[in-house]
Amino acid sequence: MGPKGKKASGSTEYQLRNYLLLLATLVATVTYAAGLNLPGGIWQDTQDGHLAGDLILHDTHYDRYLAFYYCNATAFAASLVVCLLLLVLNSKSKALAAALRLVMVLNLLALMGAYAAGSCQSAGMNSRPSTPL
Repeated sequence: MGPKGKKASGSTEYQLRNYLLLLATLVATVTYAAGLNLPGGIWQDTQDGHLAGDLILHDTHYDRYLAFYYCNATAFAASLVVCLLLLVLNSKSKALAAALRLVMVLNLLALMGAYAAGSCQSAGMNSRPSTPL
């Protein structure tokens, strides 16, 4: 029920558009920041064939770097599309609501892929015992 006892009409997305717009803006912000500050950091010195400022993840785990790059870019673009669709969504538009659902699923999957690619470590990285000097 809506205000003054009236039944709410329109799709669920239309009724929740303010919250969805907030979430899409948050995803756009997170993915933009992750694109500027890539996981793994950068090489600090020029040595061993690496230049200072080059990405560590790119040099050490190229496949994970590509997965992060494409998933992060897809999540960023999808969140912008969600924002635009929410701005033009009206209560009667079934086609826009269906497109919005599809893009939101794509956005969620891309965000999860970027997180997994950027935060996982190789199986043997933490299992090596440290040797005292």
